Amino acid sequence: MHVTKNIPPLPPNKTIVDVFADFLAYLYNSVLAYLTETHYNGPNLSQYEQEFVITHPNGWEGAQQYQLRRAAVLGGLIPDTDTARSRIHFVTEGEAGLNFCIRQRLLVNSGIQDGKGVLVIDAGGGTVDMSAYGRKPSSEEVLYHEI
Repeated sequence: MHVTKNIPPLPPNKTIVDVFADFLAYLYNSVLAYLTETHYNGPNLSQYEQEFVITHPNGWEGAQQYQLRRAAVLGGLIPDTDTARSRIHFVTEGEAGLNFCIRQRLLVNSGIQDGKGVLVIDAGGGTVDMSAYGRKPSSEEVLYHEI
């Protein structure tokens, strides 16, 4: 069975960037509404500039990031200015996985020494992505770089 036979076409005059923009707008407005209703300072949150971090598959670069940034503009997350566009940040799914491991302290007692590495495997959603990171020598903090 071929998967694409079951996927309906996009609506007329609607690009995939438009669809993603609609999704980002829905997600952003839902989060903002929730925070406005539940956070003690919620009604004032919209006066602050927000920074956005968008994860994307490993291997995506400038062209794909441009389209994701364009969707953020079309979705109303940011205005279409250089300053506002600089508030959109990208991180690969592998980097997000590594950051999660570091923040959860999963690597603290792992025995990974300077010059050694870790393999992050993201299995799900129909794909398996692997990213390798090496530990850089540092006197103050633990740093990793993609191998």
